[in-house]
Amino acid sequence: MEQPNLAMIPSGVKATKVYSIMPESGVGDFTFARSSTAYRLNKDGLWETSASNLPRLHYDLSNGNPDSCPCLLLEPASTNALGYSELFSSWGSTRSAIVADSIMSPDGTVNASKMKDDGSTGTDTSQRFLSVIVANGSDYTFSVFAKKGSMDFVALRTGNFSNGGGTGETFFNLATGAVGTTYASHTASIEKYPNGWYRCSIKFTAGTDLSGTVLIRQASANGTSTVPLDGNSFIYLWGAQFEQKSYATSYIKTTSNIGSTRSAETCNSAGNASTFNSEQGILFAEFSALADDGTMRQITLSDGTTQNTIRIQLEQSVSNAIWGIVTSGGSNQGILQYTSSDITNNTKVALKYKVNDFALYVDGVQVATDTSGSTFSSGVITQMQFDRGDGANDFYGKCKDIRYYDTEGMTDTEITNLLTQLTQ
Repeated sequence: MEQPNLAMIPSGVKATKVYSIMPESGVGDFTFARSSTAYRLNKDGLWETSASNLPRLHYDLSNGNPDSCPCLLLEPASTNALGYSELFSSWGSTRSAIVADSIMSPDGTVNASKMKDDGSTGTDTSQRFLSVIVANGSDYTFSVFAKKGSMDFVALRTGNFSNGGGTGETFFNLATGAVGTTYASHTASIEKYPNGWYRCSIKFTAGTDLSGTVLIRQASANGTSTVPLDGNSFIYLWGAQFEQKSYATSYIKTTSNIGSTRSAETCNSAGNASTFNSEQGILFAEFSALADDGTMRQITLSDGTTQNTIRIQLEQSVSNAIWGIVTSGGSNQGILQYTSSDITNNTKVALKYKVNDFALYVDGVQVATDTSGSTFSSGVITQMQFDRGDGANDFYGKCKDIRYYDTEGMTDTEITNLLTQLTQ
């Protein structure tokens, strides 16, 4: 296969730097920033802390097993509004008791809690809860790591939140990893982690009430959030999170009665004018979005402005859309669009650009072309960015591979073969 002029396959990082494997001079390295610590999944699938300004080589999970190769994880700022995310003994309680440090948690240490009933008589709810403040009309996601004990089910419940989140609960099967009965105002998901753990999440849109309650209940069966109160009903809990997002982001630990914020990440300014051929080439990315949530995610070649750009773009106003867009002198020259089944899945995308010859390839197939439009004068394109080209609208997602190829001197057949090979 043709050698790329710039290639970043996540493997080497240091504070403020993501190393590219080509060019070997280092001119293709990216500048990285994040002003807070953050969590990543390591090669064993366990959460561990990354220092401020240290890029995250994150091992995504497939059916609870970490991938063999890491991705570069880039996320927006998010705040976990729940105090004491691991200290459930500090939460409100109804007929429940907490035994701290009972079992190994998803971070590999023995710091997960056993949530058990308090041993009173009969059958009733056993729960932990906290109050939260919300904004009318905003999306929120409540998540917690849970593991089966004597009970196979956990229920996540919202209380109040007016006609948005409402009052109701969604059930999760901790024996099978399945979402059970789901409250009408919730969108639920469950993700498998190593050692029998699951991350259970519910998303809802807040209504006119500006406060409400989130609750965790152990459950005896799907749809039944009561348990025998005999002192022997229990599940395991770790890492609760409540954030103003339509999806659960990476874990954010809180250690006091107030929330904690993970800062936004940026990754930019790789290459220079000699790295890129402004007139023709291929931009390739293997990546995925964090969610199909209407936001814009772009990987771009540019002159440092939005006036001259070559960009691969996920979504924006069209659900699950993948775009290839070339803009010269502020005017769009090539516009190619494809609708994917799910942009949160790992996807290989390549954009070819040349005067009157633009093509978009997705997962080994040519999905769109544009045969009318110009490119750029020599030396215009000077950098690669994880944003729209000028330092704004940062890309948030997971990236496994990003490359640029100069196609000058290649035949049409060679270019087509390269595009197919890259995206298969």
